[in-house]
Amino acid sequence: MSTTIFYDKLIENLNRDSAEKKRILQAIYHTLKNHVGKKNAIALPELATQVFGKDTETTRRETREAIETLRNQPYDIPVCSNSGKAGRYLPATLEELYECSGELVSRGTKSIETGRNLDRVAKSWFAREIAKREYVHVEAVQAELFELPKVYA
Repeated sequence: MSTTIFYDKLIENLNRDSAEKKRILQAIYHTLKNHVGKKNAIALPELATQVFGKDTETTRRETREAIETLRNQPYDIPVCSNSGKAGRYLPATLEELYECSGELVSRGTKSIETGRNLDRVAKSWFAREIAKREYVHVEAVQAELFELPKVYA
């Protein structure tokens, strides 16, 4: 297969994937329009079933990923959820939106703090092993598509 044909097929698959992703995003949004307010939240298994026609670990993961996409640019749809309470919903009030956003920020901050603490703990738990090795630092940034993180020796 020539390179041109390969890339044409790749673009064709991306366009098909894009059309399917758009359908999924639209289906989730249209379903959530009927679930406004925390008290009207829809459980993830039910949402996955409505969008994909079945509830599996895969459809739940795809639903969560699509919700993450909807929450961010360019869509900026405030899909809310709260830990300890099952379901996703569109906020009925500013307070509901702030409760969800505050929880997400707090969770992210805690994850960063935990990661930094684990780095610190590694230095004490594995001090001998670290001393035996040459110092290697891996830059902690998200790699771009097909690019590996830079390694410094």
